[in-house]
Amino acid sequence: MELKNYQNLRIIAGLLLIASAITHVGQLIIVGFEWHDLAAAIIGGLYGILGILLLIYRENRPLTFIGIIYPFIGGTLGLVRLISIEIAQNGTINWFIVWHLIVDVIVVPSLFLYYISFTGMDGQNQLSFLTIVMFFITALIHILQLYYGINLENIGTAIFGFIYIGIGVLLWTKEKNKRINILAIDVPIIGGIIGLILFFFTYNPFLIFFLIVDILIVYLRIRIYKTYYMNK
Repeated sequence: MELKNYQNLRIIAGLLLIASAITHVGQLIIVGFEWHDLAAAIIGGLYGILGILLLIYRENRPLTFIGIIYPFIGGTLGLVRLISIEIAQNGTINWFIVWHLIVDVIVVPSLFLYYISFTGMDGQNQLSFLTIVMFFITALIHILQLYYGINLENIGTAIFGFIYIGIGVLLWTKEKNKRINILAIDVPIIGGIIGLILFFFTYNPFLIFFLIVDILIVYLRIRIYKTYYMNK
């Protein structure tokens, strides 16, 4: 699929990321200099750099890939904070987070469509690329659990994150290898089962996200596997 005027998606994403960067820093000034607000400002600063680079460089694969991954992770962290802390604990809505979520929701699919347009991917490759993106996103959020504390659960979660990164890299480089495709189905199933068990014994607002992503990856990779190996 190739969209007409798909360069507009890059421009829109770049401008929105710069706007989000400004409000991330503005949040630090208005709300206060607490640790989580400082972290948000740092994230926002990187949004600004990413936005500027997207406006400068056209059809850059690594840059666009980062542009898909990074805002998705930032949006996920923001959504978890909004629901589990701002609303559940404080009983308030942080409108800065809401605005940043809106930006992320627009930027991520825009850059995804931009990527598959300038690379000329067909439908099957688009589906596979989507799962690779999902592997990297959930992997990095798995690893970021160490930010919330060093304990056995978070270490185990981070280990799964590194495994997911490995699978994502293998799919990118050896996408039609049968063993790798089986691995890309089996590992998320195992991860999902472990996550489901932990869900009943521990509180972690990210577990639901991990479970949803695992289910989506397994479903999509099974479809891809059938196309490659069972429909021939």
